[in-house]
Amino acid sequence: MSVLGKWRITEMPDYEDDFADMMEPAYILFDDHGSGEFAFGCVTGQIFGGGDTDAVEFHWSGNDEMDEAQGHGWAEIQPHGSLEGQTASMAATKPTSSPAVGFLQQPASPSAYARPVPHQRHGAGPPPAPVKSRGGGRLRAGFVAAAVGLAAMFAPQLTVGAPRDGGVCAACVKATMQALAGDELRGRKCGGADENAAARYLADALAREHIAGGLPGGAYLQAVRLETPAYAAAPTLTFTIGGESVTLTHGREIVLANPPPAAEGDVVVMSDPNASLDVVQGKVVVLEGLAAPRWALAVRAGAAFVLTEAPQGVLARWGDLAARAPGPTQVEGTPPRSTQQPPMAFVRPEALAQLAGFAGGHARLSAPLGEPVMRTTYNVLGARHGKAADADRQAVLLSAHYDHLGVRNGVIFHGANDDASGSAAVVEFARMLGQGPSHKRTVYFAFFGCEEEGELGARRFMADPPIAVDDLVANLEFEMIGVDDPMRPGFLMLTGWDRTDLGPTLQAHGAKIGPDLYPEQNFFQRSDNFQLALRGVVAQTISAWPVTPTYHAPTDDLAHVDLDLMTRTIDSMAGPVAWLLDADYRPAWTPGKRP
Repeated sequence: MSVLGKWRITEMPDYEDDFADMMEPAYILFDDHGSGEFAFGCVTGQIFGGGDTDAVEFHWSGNDEMDEAQGHGWAEIQPHGSLEGQTASMAATKPTSSPAVGFLQQPASPSAYARPVPHQRHGAGPPPAPVKSRGGGRLRAGFVAAAVGLAAMFAPQLTVGAPRDGGVCAACVKATMQALAGDELRGRKCGGADENAAARYLADALAREHIAGGLPGGAYLQAVRLETPAYAAAPTLTFTIGGESVTLTHGREIVLANPPPAAEGDVVVMSDPNASLDVVQGKVVVLEGLAAPRWALAVRAGAAFVLTEAPQGVLARWGDLAARAPGPTQVEGTPPRSTQQPPMAFVRPEALAQLAGFAGGHARLSAPLGEPVMRTTYNVLGARHGKAADADRQAVLLSAHYDHLGVRNGVIFHGANDDASGSAAVVEFARMLGQGPSHKRTVYFAFFGCEEEGELGARRFMADPPIAVDDLVANLEFEMIGVDDPMRPGFLMLTGWDRTDLGPTLQAHGAKIGPDLYPEQNFFQRSDNFQLALRGVVAQTISAWPVTPTYHAPTDDLAHVDLDLMTRTIDSMAGPVAWLLDADYRPAWTPGKRP
């Protein structure tokens, strides 16, 4: 086990109950770059030192109630799975011998909690007595940290009651679903503490099933650094004519899409669908009552900016669209991403009616960017190496994404079907394939982060693949297998069916799968498999019913998935997957169908 991950501080015995979370939810974090951070009460610090081990020593510097502070510390995984440690802290302006800050992971059962025993490290001597002085004095703040990163407080015992004959363990599948799609992980939002907790939970699940870490050095977690642009302030679009003016604000009267930081031009109001677009060059164009595709024509004709009335679909998602970043998230170590969509604004109908009187006036857009939002997600990778001499050169990757939408307007979007169900399937395959003798081929188990924001984890995975791309013979992504498709009950679909021979071959060996019934939805291009397919790997997604009424809705919860269906689904693929791992067959692209 490793100290890596974000740990939630749940108790500080020397302080009042509300001290730890005074400014924000208290935590301590260790990343795999030998650094980290922590925050509790009015104390924040950056950690220097650490690593992907079960025990680390570190230095830190930061602030205590706005005073500079620094110190050192240690953390260590205990045999029962908890994390214990101390930090010695002192004010930077008044160096003194420093007391300790202790912490450990809360056990799975809160009632089993026992306060940490003072611990000595490498002859450092016992910690000094508690000191609570502030303003340059020493600080002692013992605390208990529940594993946000390790997530062991809700880690199910997957092996309890699990069949050892290679069959599916329904109780294990249910336990994984409850852990990932329960309230504790709050919808596993991309790059957030809850998604990070899910990553550690999945890494621990692989370790429990004796699946080795699939990354160099036997690590399970691949850190993926994300940088998302952000507005400095809510953008505005101001119209003026004569002495009159009106200002529309992003999120209130308008929602902007892909705006430049600034734009301006004279105003042209158009209501005739047949009107010439020769007059829009360099103008701010207001489209009255015209279909949305007209704005694209106006942009191509040289308009500086285009406004159109918001359709019902946009009005229904107004808050979500307003909260979108002003540009795509950049993934460290991958080529820069840029949007292909032209800038525009959707306007509420009542606000659009005001703009008719500004024809011939002037409009100015202000949408300056501020500091980007920095986040980290993780890919999780495990491996069961095959017995053939060239097992690693003909590997199969079983994958799923584990993130979802998080919390919106105070409502948890649990993402039970999308894609806790696929993640539970991969965990169960790891359990089954981890038993008994190895198969001929190596099998990797991957859980990708931040799929919902554009396959960000998979992009990083393929930019610096820990597995040689040519050594992957196939990738099967499992996504949304928790709801039966009424058009084809009891059967699965494989995206991109006609692109390769993999689907028909698995079908011939007992898989209850068939072609994608929704090709207009372009599901082949909409999951992590596509990032691998772009590099030539035969990579496709298995799903049950991908267009459920609960898709990206708060109702995608445990009450709206069929756990019996999931068990049958996994069982139906167990034989074909085992065959693939022992076969000489290598899937191939249909000529002309490789992306």
